[in-house]
Amino acid sequence: MHRHGYKGRKFSRETGPRKALMRGLAVSLVEHTAIETTLPKAKALRPVAEKIITTARTSGLSTTRKLASFFSNT
Repeated sequence: MHRHGYKGRKFSRETGPRKALMRGLAVSLVEHTAIETTLPKAKALRPVAEKIITTARTSGLSTTRKLASFFSNT
């Protein structure tokens, strides 16, 4: 099977656990400013963390609610 057109890493997980993994790593990164993880997970986490940081730079009620919903489940 060819790899053309496939983006991202799966980490031998289904979609839900993979999203939960990225969410947990992102929350830990924001809380502790540094985390210890594997290189592939860190590379997959980078776009997620950058989106959080970019969203946090803008002010407003919708931004506050979006970030609160992201961080409240963990």
